[in-house]
Amino acid sequence: MKSSPSGILFPVLSHEPEPVMFLDETRMGIEFAPEITYHEWKRCGEGLTWREQTNPWFLADWIQEGEKHSWYLREEICRITGKTPDEIASLSHMAKRFPAFRRRTRLSYGHHQAVVVLPTEEQEVLLTRAEEHQWDILDLRQAKASFLADRDRPNLSDPVTTLSASRQQPVDIPPPPSEPRPETAMALETRNASSRD
Repeated sequence: MKSSPSGILFPVLSHEPEPVMFLDETRMGIEFAPEITYHEWKRCGEGLTWREQTNPWFLADWIQEGEKHSWYLREEICRITGKTPDEIASLSHMAKRFPAFRRRTRLSYGHHQAVVVLPTEEQEVLLTRAEEHQWDILDLRQAKASFLADRDRPNLSDPVTTLSASRQQPVDIPPPPSEPRPETAMALETRNASSRD
């Protein structure tokens, strides 16, 4: 079995004269040969879905490779993988947001999925904490919620933030008085003058 610098040849394709797809176990992904053809790519996908409990990263990378070559046919991918269009879109999004070099081997696909909506820097912070503290996915989601609450809370020690926050507060306008206003001296004088006439 041939090997690449980053992994081993995918067993289903071992009959090929030259390898077209390599598993990269260290980064949890697939590396494709640059000259892969559409039929080889399609066969790779069929081989991946044939395996039980295929790592979602493998399917995500396979879908991404199809998009890169404009072979992305949603109906065909759904048929090959047995996944819904939404699941295919999610896998594709994950491969784009987490290239192989950013995937954490000590964390699951679900850990990465929990932070996918965040900017890259914030993803890195939370994934590092998840590794250090050995968080499960629920722990990571709770940490993300707390992180976002802290991030979005205004900094009241910052004068610009304080001014912006104060401008957003509703202005307290007193209700109109229920009793008639007391008449001013000028109004009384005018009334008295007209009553004398």
